[in-house]
Amino acid sequence: MIKPKDSLKVEIMVVLYLYIVSVAPNPEQITCAVPYKIDSKEIFFGPCKKRLRSELRKNFLSPTKTMCTPEETIYLVGVNGSNRRRIRQIVWAGQIKRIMTFAHAFDHLRAKRYQKMRSEKKSPLHVEPLKEKNHLFGYRRISTLHEKNNSWIRDIVSHYSSKNIWLFFRLGSDHGNQPW
Repeated sequence: MIKPKDSLKVEIMVVLYLYIVSVAPNPEQITCAVPYKIDSKEIFFGPCKKRLRSELRKNFLSPTKTMCTPEETIYLVGVNGSNRRRIRQIVWAGQIKRIMTFAHAFDHLRAKRYQKMRSEKKSPLHVEPLKEKNHLFGYRRISTLHEKNNSWIRDIVSHYSSKNIWLFFRLGSDHGNQPW
């Protein structure tokens, strides 16, 4: 017999994020580049929903830790965007298996299964890290995703202002902007 004070307490932490995928006339169809379906087992989330990425980066990554396999169970659930029929439904759901910086994704997602995504004109892996002596100092855009008004820059800096962007691209991350 187990007495209450001798019992084992088990806590399971599950985190769930809801994500509005995009606005589309057809609520049955995803028409945006993100999330990107690699295959039946993997979805690449990529650059959209900056607040979510910022929270994941803050909780799991650092300038020296560019990839993490979370111990917590974290789910992302994609809900279709607004549409004329006013139908909201779950269009995809999945468990987060890896959290990584854009540089880490660019350097490590090279297997054959990622080649189609990497070659897409509007690829969600839309930036290439710029390095000197293996030190990341910036990025360059390599796909058309988020090219309008240079919005791709907002995907990679932690604080956005014209002054900070100039310093970021000229001097790297020495002025408080993390190049990820």
